[in-house]
Amino acid sequence: MGEVLVRVRNLLTKRGIWLLALALSIGGAALVLAPLFGIPGYELGSAMAVGVGLLGGAFGIAGAFEARQRPLASAGATVWVAFAASLVLALLVLIPPLVVSLLSSWTLTGCDPLTAISFYPLLTLPSAAIASASGLAAGWIGRRPVWASLVYLLLVLASLAKTVWPLFDGPQVYAYNQFIGYLPGPIYDELLKIRPGLVWHQLETLWIAAFLVFAGWWFLDLQLLRLTRPHWRPLAIAGCVVAMIAIGRIELKAPQLGIRMTDRFLQAELGGLQRSEHFELIFPEGKPVDEVNRWIRDLEFRYHQLEAFFGGAPQARIRVYLYRSPEMKEALVGAAQTQFAKPWRREIHLNDLPFPHPSLKHELAHVMSAPFGAWPFRVTTRFGIWPVMGVIEGIAVAAENPVREFTLHEWAAAMRRKKLAPDVRSLFRLTSFYANPGPRAYTVAGSFIRYLNDTYGTEKLEVLYRHGDFAAAYQRPLDALARGWEGFVDAIPLEPTAVDEAFARFRRPSLFARPCAREVAELAEQAALVLEQDPAGALKRYRRCSSIEPNEPAFQLGAASTLQRLGRFEEARALLSGLASQLQREPTLRAEVMMALADLAWFRGDLPSAESHLREVIQLKGSAATERAAYIKLAAIHSPTVGPILQSYFQPGSEELKLFLLRRAWDEEPRNAYLNYLLGRRLAQYGAAAPANFYLSQALAENLPASIRRESWRLKVQSEYLAGDCEAVQTDAGMLPDLDAALKEEIGEWKERCAFEQAAFDGALVPQRAFR
Repeated sequence: MGEVLVRVRNLLTKRGIWLLALALSIGGAALVLAPLFGIPGYELGSAMAVGVGLLGGAFGIAGAFEARQRPLASAGATVWVAFAASLVLALLVLIPPLVVSLLSSWTLTGCDPLTAISFYPLLTLPSAAIASASGLAAGWIGRRPVWASLVYLLLVLASLAKTVWPLFDGPQVYAYNQFIGYLPGPIYDELLKIRPGLVWHQLETLWIAAFLVFAGWWFLDLQLLRLTRPHWRPLAIAGCVVAMIAIGRIELKAPQLGIRMTDRFLQAELGGLQRSEHFELIFPEGKPVDEVNRWIRDLEFRYHQLEAFFGGAPQARIRVYLYRSPEMKEALVGAAQTQFAKPWRREIHLNDLPFPHPSLKHELAHVMSAPFGAWPFRVTTRFGIWPVMGVIEGIAVAAENPVREFTLHEWAAAMRRKKLAPDVRSLFRLTSFYANPGPRAYTVAGSFIRYLNDTYGTEKLEVLYRHGDFAAAYQRPLDALARGWEGFVDAIPLEPTAVDEAFARFRRPSLFARPCAREVAELAEQAALVLEQDPAGALKRYRRCSSIEPNEPAFQLGAASTLQRLGRFEEARALLSGLASQLQREPTLRAEVMMALADLAWFRGDLPSAESHLREVIQLKGSAATERAAYIKLAAIHSPTVGPILQSYFQPGSEELKLFLLRRAWDEEPRNAYLNYLLGRRLAQYGAAAPANFYLSQALAENLPASIRRESWRLKVQSEYLAGDCEAVQTDAGMLPDLDAALKEEIGEWKERCAFEQAAFDGALVPQRAFR
């Protein structure tokens, strides 16, 4: 060890090495000033892995040249001391960023520095080892520093090729590299966990580093002090053989271990396959036939819509991978909660969600726009490499044209009136899109592109997608186009509720602007998981989240609900009352708090207080879902017969039991509009379309509040389509009174589905399975 420290001291006397070590240390420490880098987690670990992986080879090269000047008695000692000295130096530069980030976490950010600290050594130590070993090998091969540096560069480039090719040619979105660490995939998965594949890859990296060191020992000529022919050195040979076997076994099992994914392995893991005219659907084996057929029809319908929007489509079949759960998708290809597409491979990857899938049309739009995109990724890029995300995602949202309570343009208009909308011009700069909160950026970019398409036509949109140049596509500068869009959306008439809901939906800042965002994501997930078995533990986590993000009411609502479970009613009431006072100017959020106060009072048997709070919820005109629940709960308070059953409907418990109790209550009051609505809604959620229609029709025959009547019509038309009764869809669509813009678009799409299926499949799909 003494000789190793002497070599470290000697290396630090070289000006270039000393400056490099200082730059890596100070630069890494300075990163704590950037968002997400203030704690020793994934971001800081990745940055230091890149720094040490790309530049740390200089320590190994310098170690080899130092060994040439001061060789030891044996080749083994010469190689191992040189490697150890360069590795120690690489490890030393990792310490200052770690220490500074720990101190910063404790003193400045308030974040828990130990939440994700395991990422730091897991990412940085293997990079330091491979950089030292590769630099040492390059130093033995190159007789001059410049040649050794070129050899090291070739090794890095070879590793990058090995990393990039599976990412480009395979289904995965994660990437591993020996020198620069780990790319987990899309940034919208806020909760990052250490995947088994990462552990196996880093273990392989250490084995590669060991092989390079043993190979240097095996081939080093102690007289010439360079690599020549193999020598009879049994320990070196044995080390190389063991390392090669370990590396080989890991490579052979790379898909099983989660290091790399192939199409063949992925298809075998999922098991199910169904083809149609334009699609190849790969799904988990055992999926019911009706659901598979529904998926095929949905895919073909979305294809039909998007082909009309873009004026063209890819010629070959599009491959759609469907995963049983987010956990399954993360294990196989990465990105647990984020749906994604690979346009250049004509494929999309989706979690299996209830029909109609909320992200299918958006992800399919990425693939359908591929013929107009630039090579090699078939998207809008600058210099053929850097994606212009504002154009890419804006066109996908514009093609999707989502309707969720309000239209795309209405959401954008509401955000502008609430001063939440980002400047649309900034979204098309290379790095600005991700600097904004995702929902805001997607909505504004999508509304802007939809406006351009409706105003100037699809042909110009295709030019924009190919080049990303607004002036070339529209013969007008981006600023002039943006002013036109701003005038358009600002003129859209909006109810005050839409503006309030925009704040509730888009209020959270981006991942990069929130303190301790990764820690909060983990705490929130853990709180939800342990709520039933350990409410005290959940309460602790919710309170921690609230201390980090005191302006986010969701965590205080979670804490109040947990306090109620623990029987600490006064504490829950005091917490909710204080929160309601804070949200005086945000009616939608205040309505949620008043609903929680009503539930607490109802649970305690204080019906007058519960009724008062519920009437305030209705008066506040919060979200449609909150308003509907308030009307039903208010009716339950005044119905001694079915009130307790309606109350239990909103409490935690078995969903099947709730459905059973609702049906029992219906026997007592078959004309109760709220019972019929809830039965119809729950049956529609279970996929029992025909029974759902019966109860929804019964509900609509009675007097219902406007928000519940609107939702009943929406569910009824959807259930009619799912039952295969397109005649009823056409009839009810014509009977709907005073449609708002969003509901008009949604009902219009069900009619469009019916017309498409009549033309493409000779009629709607009638489910084969009876409801049980």
